[in-house]
Amino acid sequence: MTGSEISEKAPTVTRIRLTLAMAVFSFLGGGVFVFSPLISLTVGIPVFFLYLYAMLKHIELWCRSYRYYADDRCIKIRKGVFFKKDITLFKNKIQYTQFLQTPLGRVFHTCTIIYHTAGAVVYLSEIDTDTVDGVRFDEK
Repeated sequence: MTGSEISEKAPTVTRIRLTLAMAVFSFLGGGVFVFSPLISLTVGIPVFFLYLYAMLKHIELWCRSYRYYADDRCIKIRKGVFFKKDITLFKNKIQYTQFLQTPLGRVFHTCTIIYHTAGAVVYLSEIDTDTVDGVRFDEK
């Protein structure tokens, strides 16, 4: 069984996504500030500190804790910073897989693989597109 980490570009992609979300939130917060500065500051200041925590600490912790192990019969996914989650998917239980790549993922050559089983949908995020064939489980 081979073990792998998510893409080394994952922190950069996640930081860009978070910054874009923060830009939209700041724009909306500015609109609310026109009508009620107190509400805008009450919501905006904690969100700003959450943004700083995520940019400086949480993204690195998330990337270090996200691992997957694949062999010819199953894939094991370990993830979580505060709440740890271990997932084992057997090849014969997977109904089909999807390959998802956003425009930002195309630039950084990362993707998400979505496994559909009878009881759940499991995401394997921020994988290098070079290593996708080993964990995709498509019939050849």
